[in-house]
Amino acid sequence: MNKSKDQTSNLEHTGVFGTAVRSTTIAAVSSVLLCSTAFAQSAPEGNSEDSGDFVSSVIDYINGPGVPGPLSSVGEKLHEKGIKPVLVISNNFMTNPSLGLVKGKTERVTTVSYGADLDLERILGFKGSSFHVLGQYNLWTHGSESFANAAGDSIIGHAAPFAPTDERLTKLTFEQKLFDERFDFEVGIDNASSHFGTPVCNTPFLCQNSVTQFYNGINPPPFGNYGARVAYKLTPEVTAQAGYYRTNLNFPFSHGWEGWDGKVTLPNGAEVESNYNLFLASVSYDTTLQTDLYPTHLEAMIYHNDTDFSSPKTPEVYDSMTGIYLGAKQTIWRQSDEPTATSIALYSSLFADFGEGDDVNSELDAGVIFQGLFHDRPFDSYSAKFIWNHLSDDYASYANVGSQDEFSAGVDANLVLAGNTILQPWAMYTWNTNKAMNPTSTATADDGWAVGVNAIFLLDRALGL
Repeated sequence: MNKSKDQTSNLEHTGVFGTAVRSTTIAAVSSVLLCSTAFAQSAPEGNSEDSGDFVSSVIDYINGPGVPGPLSSVGEKLHEKGIKPVLVISNNFMTNPSLGLVKGKTERVTTVSYGADLDLERILGFKGSSFHVLGQYNLWTHGSESFANAAGDSIIGHAAPFAPTDERLTKLTFEQKLFDERFDFEVGIDNASSHFGTPVCNTPFLCQNSVTQFYNGINPPPFGNYGARVAYKLTPEVTAQAGYYRTNLNFPFSHGWEGWDGKVTLPNGAEVESNYNLFLASVSYDTTLQTDLYPTHLEAMIYHNDTDFSSPKTPEVYDSMTGIYLGAKQTIWRQSDEPTATSIALYSSLFADFGEGDDVNSELDAGVIFQGLFHDRPFDSYSAKFIWNHLSDDYASYANVGSQDEFSAGVDANLVLAGNTILQPWAMYTWNTNKAMNPTSTATADDGWAVGVNAIFLLDRALGL
């Protein structure tokens, strides 16, 4: 498949939809904090005691765990029966005030995710068994078709989600755990990045590496594929895992329920079959606060797919792709052994492809995370980060870029609000900016800033479900 960005493959571009939406853990955000802070700061001096109490109660609500949802009694009964509903609304916003080929463009994507986790041990008496289902619908999009080309580069432009307004099945799996949950087997429709090459940075957006998003076969969330995985805890800290997935080169237009060949219909009406085989294996090491004052996470993964890739520059065809992922996160300081104590962690991750079949064939992410800096905001975290990625020789020649290396540095935050909402603002400055996403453009790719915010509202939690 020729990866020319100026033809129909523009429609095939996608990136992370803000965060990886999973059946059990979902990163979420909202702009409520900014509004509440502004409200508190704008309150006139000399307010009555009642007004002061009202402002304090608003701040306490924002900082606290929230109140029981109106359906909490229903939620408790469902949980007792082994049913955990999932209902999440998310919004992505990003803009490039000074970065890229065409400055001042914006993109907004609003999605709703819905589903349930079913404990089959409680429902049917099947010990260690569970069933997961998760769907997603893109409610509104703006700039989804054009922002990637406007930014044009291999970091911000590559991460910008292409999101057709459509529904899709993200997850439909049966899971079985055995031997005191040391053995874990899952089969069905799933997203490989929920289990392999998991992000170590503060916010998953701009952390799900570009290298994994196209030709190596790990389709980005929320695109589900047929597959299976098996994991085994060798020790309480060490887990070995292997997986197989039928992933789709045309994933922006897949819905999750295509057949084994992955036939999808493109916007021009053409029907194409683009499924192929992806094999993954990983080993991870994890400690937690229960056993370690300074928790550690390490992961090493290797992946291989068997599809053919056409060079954009030459007639050469590559018959497969193999690569590695290495990820590490280490807490280096903690104020106390309390779970919510202020802490500092360092992280780094590397993806690398062994070949020329992709446009970006290496990417490094690194940074520092500050958790619970403020006493009354123990669940908030702040991060400074750095990203480097490297274009393959083949693609750099095709795109006629001056440098194969692009760099970006910036900050982001997770701001947890009322127990059911998180705000994830971010800002990144990029230099040595390339035009890998829009190689035929005659415009100059300028260094500069891109900013955005991801907002996800855990409606299930807010309702008490």
